Amino acid sequence: MLVVDIATLYFSSSVVAGFLGIPFLVFTLLHKGTPGIVSWAVAYLLLSAGLLATVYGAFLSRFVQGFVVNMMFISAMIGFDFGLRDEPKRRIDLFDVAILVVAGAVLLWFVLIGSGIPRRLATMLSAVAVVSVRTAVRVTRSALRSTAGEQTAHVALSFFFGLVAVTLVSAVLVTPFAGPIRTILEPTVLNALLVPIVMLFLIGSGMSYLWGCYMRAYGELERTASIDPLTGVRNRRSLMPELERLFARAKRESRPLAVVMLDADSFKAINDTHGHQKGDTVLERLARRISEAVREYDLVARYGGEEFVIVLADMEADRVVALTERLRSAVRATRFDGIGLTVSLGIAFIGDDDQSTDDLLRRADDAMYRAKRSGGDRVAVAGNR
Repeated sequence: MLVVDIATLYFSSSVVAGFLGIPFLVFTLLHKGTPGIVSWAVAYLLLSAGLLATVYGAFLSRFVQGFVVNMMFISAMIGFDFGLRDEPKRRIDLFDVAILVVAGAVLLWFVLIGSGIPRRLATMLSAVAVVSVRTAVRVTRSALRSTAGEQTAHVALSFFFGLVAVTLVSAVLVTPFAGPIRTILEPTVLNALLVPIVMLFLIGSGMSYLWGCYMRAYGELERTASIDPLTGVRNRRSLMPELERLFARAKRESRPLAVVMLDADSFKAINDTHGHQKGDTVLERLARRISEAVREYDLVARYGGEEFVIVLADMEADRVVALTERLRSAVRATRFDGIGLTVSLGIAFIGDDDQSTDDLLRRADDAMYRAKRSGGDRVAVAGNR
C-alpha cells in the first residue's frame, strides 16, 4: 500500500509541475519581455516529464531510466538557475556545461556497467545539489540590491533552493546506507526526504518567482509612469508628490528649499528652422546637461514643453545661485547636435508666505519670465512676498 502511496505522490508532483509549466509558457507568450520565464516553463515541464517517467520507470529501458530521466532533472535545475540570471549574463556558461558533461558521463558509465539505482541516484542528486547551492547564492546576492517587493521574492527563492540543496546533500549521505534499492518507488528513508521537499519546492519556488516577476513589472510600470519618455527625467506627475514632501519638511524643520524654473530661449525657432525631431534631440540633451549639473539626489523634471523644474533641498541661497549660473553658462557653451541654445532661469526660495508648492512654483515661474523679458540667457531670483 505504501508503494502505491509513493507512486501517487510522485505522480501528483508530476501533475503539479506540468500545471505550473503550462501557465508559465502561456505567460511567456503574453509577456515576451519578462526575462527568464521561458526557462522556468521548460524547467517545470522537464521536471514533470522526469517525475512521470519515474512513476512508470518499469516500462522504460535501462538507458532511459538511468540516464535520460536523471539528465532531465539536472537540466531542469540548470533551467531554473538560468532564468534567474541577470539579463546581460543570461547565457549558458562553463559551469553549466561542466555539470552536464561530468554528471552525464558518470551516469552513462553507470548505465553501461549495469550499476544499481543508488549510484545513479547519488550522482543525479549531487549534481542537482551543486546547482541549487549556486542558485541560492545567486538569488541571495540579487536580494541585496533589489527593491523591497522583489527582495521578498528573492529571499523566498533563496530559501527554497537552499532547502533543496540541504535535503539533497542529506539524501546523498543517506543513499549508501539505504540498502539495495530495486525501484525508486520503494518506501525508503530517501523517499521520506525527497517527496515532501519536491512538492514544497515546486509550489513555493513557482509562487515566489511569479511574485518577483509581478513586482518587477509593477516597478517598471511605475517607473515608466513617472519618467518623461523623451528626456528621461521625471515628469510633472511624479515631481509634485516629491516636491510636496520636501516643501512640508522644509516648513516643519525650517530647512532651505529652492525651486528653479528653466525655459529654453527661442525654442519655437529651433523647431521651425530645424524640425521637431531635431527639437526633441535638443530637449533630450538639455535634460542630460541639467542632470549633470545638479546633485544626484536633486529633483529634475520636465514641467511641460521646453520648461524644466529643478528642486534643490538643503542648499544655501548663494550656492543655489552659483549652481544656476554655472548651468546657464554650461548650456550656452554647449552645441546641442550642432545647435546653439540659451536658457532663462527663475529661482524661488521657500518663504514664510508660501502656503503651498503652488506658491513656490508660481514665484519661480514669474522670475523665469522676468529673465526672458530681460533678453533671456540670464538668472532671475524671486523676491519673498
